[in-house]
Amino acid sequence: MDMQLTPIKNINSSTRNWTAKVKVLEKWNPSPHSPVKLQKLILADAEGSRVQATIIEDDIEKLEDTLQFYNTYLISNADVKYVSPKYRLDNFEWQWTINARTLIQTVDESLSHENLLNLDFVPFEQFEQHAGGQTTIDILAAVARVKPPKVLSKPGNPIAQEIILINQELKPIILTFWDDFITREGQLLQDTSPYPVLIGIRLRVNTYNGHSLSTRPGSSFVIDPDTMAAHTLKAWCTANKETVEQLCDEFLAKPILRIVPNPNDKDIISITDVPKTPEMVEKQMYWIQGKISVVSLNQNFWHMACPNCRKSISARDEVIFDCFNCNRKKVMAKPSVKFEVLLTDAFGSMTATMFEDYAEEYFLVDGKKLMKFAAEQKDQNVITVFPKLALENEYRIQLKPREYPSRGVKVLAYNINSIKPAATEDKANEDPLTETEKYSSVASEVTFESPKLQLSEHAKTSTNQLLRLHLDFSDSSQQKTRPESCPTSAEKTGWLNLRFGIFAGAVALTGIGVLVYLKRSNL
Repeated sequence: MDMQLTPIKNINSSTRNWTAKVKVLEKWNPSPHSPVKLQKLILADAEGSRVQATIIEDDIEKLEDTLQFYNTYLISNADVKYVSPKYRLDNFEWQWTINARTLIQTVDESLSHENLLNLDFVPFEQFEQHAGGQTTIDILAAVARVKPPKVLSKPGNPIAQEIILINQELKPIILTFWDDFITREGQLLQDTSPYPVLIGIRLRVNTYNGHSLSTRPGSSFVIDPDTMAAHTLKAWCTANKETVEQLCDEFLAKPILRIVPNPNDKDIISITDVPKTPEMVEKQMYWIQGKISVVSLNQNFWHMACPNCRKSISARDEVIFDCFNCNRKKVMAKPSVKFEVLLTDAFGSMTATMFEDYAEEYFLVDGKKLMKFAAEQKDQNVITVFPKLALENEYRIQLKPREYPSRGVKVLAYNINSIKPAATEDKANEDPLTETEKYSSVASEVTFESPKLQLSEHAKTSTNQLLRLHLDFSDSSQQKTRPESCPTSAEKTGWLNLRFGIFAGAVALTGIGVLVYLKRSNL
């Protein structure tokens, strides 16, 4: 005799002796910062009705191996209560409270994992489209490396664990586990066979080290799902073990990259609105638009640093060491640029710290060059090495606030985290002369690495004229040709100008010849 099932929509606090067949659609890990340990779930039945459910305190551990993501269960007579609107996960009026006494039966559905293939897995190459904000994605990937957990040097000393994922796209990706994911999924992945396949649900895309992934409270995982796609991926990794290992080694050897998306116009604030004290900081990053220059010449422009975290170290150039700031092993010490710049917009100015990558790109200096100059000249005043001390154009600059103690008081400073070109206006109506002069102004900024090889004003003017002449000639060569029998007035004018020029040149040469003749006659 078939069991009588009750639809979710018919279950409330007055319903008695009911059984519902539900699938676990979402499952959140308990927040470590909540005073009461709660685990939230969203369940759904075959009709598509959904309900939120909660597991509390000790029952979370007791039911740890039950109610797995996307599995189906028969649940009977859970405690049903009305949910106040402020505690609802969605527009759910009722909540089921599930505990160790609740009758839960696992439904044997051999195709339960195949149903996971209905999820829209995002390829690695499309991660950029989902970076930032609260957007989450689902992925299918193989685990190539499981790194040990590490304590981060951040407030509260959080623990994180990095997992290296890979698939047939041959682009390793970092997945960072936080909180309980480390002790649960992280431990399971370390104990499984090589290249376990992972289905990750509701993962956040970050711009750390290229594009990477991280867990959030609502993330869920299925390890080694029983699907054809998972078996195929695992077999591919095993067959291409050498390639997979080489890709991971090369990926981990590279310095950490951070990709920052372009800001929206609404994200730009004036310098006067940038927080001045730690208490005023409300965001992790701030965007301004302005010009960059080096004003303070009495400062250290380079230091020996870890190439990964950029923190100062007491080591000589190219010495191999273990960095205790970022926990990177066997890194090579290198001289790195670090100096203060002045940022200026229409409303005010402020200072910020610029590091190696942007100093090399925009001020054309690097740590090796500054260290070599200081050693050869026995002088730490390396300012003469700088080809330029100010940037002509405006840029959009992302600032990262940082606190540091100064005489017992917390002081706020800013690092330059990213530099983007300023938004340009529509140039559809710009005339050719303006466009030509734009290129001419670029030529006038030409400088050389050696301070002895600066262009003179006469040379700059000549360069501008030559460039303008070349651009005018190039533009004219691209014009559409017209039949010779129908010349335009502009072409007639050009022909007359050419004839006049030839005539004038002939007159000038004749005059020079006459002067020479007269001079010789006098002699």
